[in-house]
Amino acid sequence: MDENETPEESSEAKSDSKPEEVAEEDTSAFQALENEYKTVLEKIEKNDALASFTNEYKKLYDALCQVHSNEKRLMEKNRELQAQIAANASKVAAALKLTESDQETIRELKQEIEQAWKMVDAAHTREQNAQDTIDNLRQQVSRLSNDIEQKSKLGLDQSDQYGSLSKNKEGLMKERERLHSELIALNEKLRTVMEYQDTLERKNSSADLRLHELNQELETQANEMAKEIRFKEKMGIEMDQVKSNLEEKAAELSSMEYQVKELQKKTNKLDTALKEQKIVNERLMRESESLTGRLQRLQQEYDNQVKTLETISHENNVKGAELKNKEDEVTKLRYEANKTANMREHYLKRLRKSENRRSNLEQDKEKLLTKMSTLERELDIMKKQADLDRRAYDNLLREKDILTRNVCKAEGAAQDNVKMLRLQEQVKNSLEQEIESYINESTKQRKIISSLEKERDR
Repeated sequence: MDENETPEESSEAKSDSKPEEVAEEDTSAFQALENEYKTVLEKIEKNDALASFTNEYKKLYDALCQVHSNEKRLMEKNRELQAQIAANASKVAAALKLTESDQETIRELKQEIEQAWKMVDAAHTREQNAQDTIDNLRQQVSRLSNDIEQKSKLGLDQSDQYGSLSKNKEGLMKERERLHSELIALNEKLRTVMEYQDTLERKNSSADLRLHELNQELETQANEMAKEIRFKEKMGIEMDQVKSNLEEKAAELSSMEYQVKELQKKTNKLDTALKEQKIVNERLMRESESLTGRLQRLQQEYDNQVKTLETISHENNVKGAELKNKEDEVTKLRYEANKTANMREHYLKRLRKSENRRSNLEQDKEKLLTKMSTLERELDIMKKQADLDRRAYDNLLREKDILTRNVCKAEGAAQDNVKMLRLQEQVKNSLEQEIESYINESTKQRKIISSLEKERDR
């Protein structure tokens, strides 16, 4: 028992210390995760682009909280089950010690019963010898009676007959006294045997009471063992549920990773579009600059023409035809200048639109980058939590294996107790049969002694 108790106590101490350390680490990690959850949730609520992920993020956190509470409840039940197993182990050890003491008592009772049987056999032998002696004396008396009758018929001397009869009478009286003393001794021994029989019956009743108590204790332990087995099955079901929840979380993590990859692809496409738009904007800027230079040259030419027109205005009459031609050229130049100005305004509008589009794309890019970084942080948090849940699940599996081994040991001890109780029941039945046969034999002895007393009185 001591060799078996030492590893169990050490394993129970280790199993008690491991869940406490895991519980402390899990509590600190969960508090840190809760603080980070609040921070991330505030950021998500402030960002309109991530508003669609708020409900999903809350659902994930609620599921994580439920898993954490289930894990804490399982750890608490695990500690209670370990305490119950330790208590049952001590009860089983006490029951085994009581069984050993009961076996010693049964051995002593068997020895006493064997001694009583030896005494009964000796008394029976002596009684048989006394019966043989009485039969011999009866035969002698009958023989002497026959002799007396024969002698009376033959007419022998009365004095010789009286002497022989007196001698026989004295011998019979002595034999009667001897038989009477033996009868008294046999009665005393019978009384002693009856008292010893009563003592054995009382011991047998106490042994029956002890066996009844042991049966009740064994039944109680069997009920507790059945409760522990049902609790272990329930714990296995809850472990399967936790495992399925972890698998669901892993699926959600893979879905989030897929979304992050899709967002990364969209971001890459937006970067490519931004680069292309940047090239278009640069080309438009170059065209706008060339048009601006051309407009400046045309404006300068226009200014020069105006100056020339002013200088030669006094030659209007002389050079009317030339002026008309010049006016036509000026009109053309003005038309070209207006056209150039309109083109410049058009390109400026396109440039402003491109700038606005570029700024919008950059804002979308910043939003997507922010969303992607947030999702990456959430993914890292979920991966860490998944690792914690996986480690907790591994710890629960180890605890379950330890509980299974302890329950198997307790079941083995309970089976040994059942076998021992069955053996005690068999010994009890054999003792009852021996005592019953002894009572029958004592009854026969009483009848024989009473018959001897009746014959003696005759």
